[in-house]
Amino acid sequence: MFRLHYELISPYSSIMYTDFFTKLLILHMARMGEGYGEWYRSLCASDLPQSYLVRAFGYTSRMLSEKQFRERTKVELREIGKQVASLAADRDIYRKLETEVIPGNPRLQNARSAFLVMVRGAYADAMAVRVLRLLDADSTGLSLRRVLAQIAEYPQLLHDKVGDREFANECAALERAAANLQAVIDPHFAPHERTPAALAAVHRAVDEALDTTISTLETYYWVVAEGHLDLDPSYAEDPLAVFEFAWVERRPV
Repeated sequence: MFRLHYELISPYSSIMYTDFFTKLLILHMARMGEGYGEWYRSLCASDLPQSYLVRAFGYTSRMLSEKQFRERTKVELREIGKQVASLAADRDIYRKLETEVIPGNPRLQNARSAFLVMVRGAYADAMAVRVLRLLDADSTGLSLRRVLAQIAEYPQLLHDKVGDREFANECAALERAAANLQAVIDPHFAPHERTPAALAAVHRAVDEALDTTISTLETYYWVVAEGHLDLDPSYAEDPLAVFEFAWVERRPV
């Protein structure tokens, strides 16, 4: 059974990928009952391109029962959670760099370092792109806004947990945060565009979008899974330990 489904959605399959086969996949999937959740988790853990999975499973969510949709959405929200946790950790490390490492070293604080200029620009641009990807309602990959649009098709999931107005407001807040971030996403190339002051608007928009994403994701994972997602930054070791020794040691001539 798994092999059949894999062949239907794999881009490497000899079977032509068409809307017909997508619908056939969904119909067959809807009859799997209890086995659906385990099969879906196996697919998410596979090396299939995510765009093919989302296209197949998101083709017509109304063909799924509420239980099947809930199981699928739990898995998808957990995958989004992994990416959001990574974003939160990267933001935490960057803030530590700017508030603990650089101010504590006058040679870094007062120097016009091309390396720090590059780090600041790369952080701002990468964070903006990664957050926007999760807030792209039309994305064929993981997208919190797309998941919320699908949850709206199952209003019984929100019953006694989130009211219609609250749901609409939270969807609008995500859309607004994405629009604000999109407005300041121009790439930063020149050194004068990569100073903390020049990047302040990008950082504010990234923080607003990421904070809104975290809050919304935690709420709707609780709604769907009745559980908690831990999105707080955590590290196996001190991320700043790399600054406790010289990166380049001078050798005697």
